[in-house]
Amino acid sequence: MDMYTEIFKYNLHFLLPEFLGKAAKIIIDGGACEGYYTLKIKENNPLCKILALGPNQFAYELLKKNIESNYLKNVILINKALYRKTGKLPFEYVEKVDSIGGNDVRIIKRPWLKEGMIKKQ
Repeated sequence: MDMYTEIFKYNLHFLLPEFLGKAAKIIIDGGACEGYYTLKIKENNPLCKILALGPNQFAYELLKKNIESNYLKNVILINKALYRKTGKLPFEYVEKVDSIGGNDVRIIKRPWLKEGMIKKQ
C-alpha cells in the first residue's frame, strides 16, 4: 500500500520529469513488483511500450492481475530478475510478501522475520 500511495497520491516517484514517461516510447520497469509504476506510466502515456520484470512469483501474479484488470496493452511481463550477469542465480524472498527479495544482497533482517520465513528459489 505504501508504494501505491507514493506513486498515485503523493507522486513521489515523479519528482524528476523524466520519470513521468510522457514522451517515452519504451520503458523498462526493472523491479515491477505489483506494477504500480507501470500503471502510472500507462496513465501518463498510454501508447508507450513497457517491459515489466520481476522475479518474485507472488508479486508477479499481482502484477499480471493489475495489468489484466486494467486492460493495459503493450505491456510485456517477464517473471525474471534484471541483473548485471546472465545465468541462474539464487533468489531469496519472504513468502506472500512482494517487496522483500533479492539475489545479490542478503535480505535485511527485520524484527518480524522469524527463522524459516526466508525462502529460496
